[in-house]
Amino acid sequence: MPVLSAAELTAMRAVEDETMSSTCIIERATYSADGMGGQRETWAAVGTVVCDLYPINSRTDRERYTGGQVQSTGGWFVTVPTSTDILARDRLLIDSRTFEVTFVPNDADHLTALQVEAKAFNEERRN
Repeated sequence: MPVLSAAELTAMRAVEDETMSSTCIIERATYSADGMGGQRETWAAVGTVVCDLYPINSRTDRERYTGGQVQSTGGWFVTVPTSTDILARDRLLIDSRTFEVTFVPNDADHLTALQVEAKAFNEERRN
């Protein structure tokens, strides 16, 4: 027997969605031929949802570089409504910042919100 009824879970999800303080544009990679036998990657918006953003409390003394730019060593939790179509590797645009989704839980049927993990692009290390 479930702990919460479907009606209770729906009501709790509605409250959670109403309290999220930011907006997130979800972008997904699309690929097209580049005319030389390869593929060109472009990013297209696939949705906009409410969200919340929280840092994952992890510290490291190493800096990571991608394309010669310092990458954030800390991760982020992004909370979105449970019905959100979001995949690992999608990009999230939140408050003029860009994040790449690194983990999406497989099953959110019993959750009031979906919490994914992401890393920030082009951010300096903060102590």
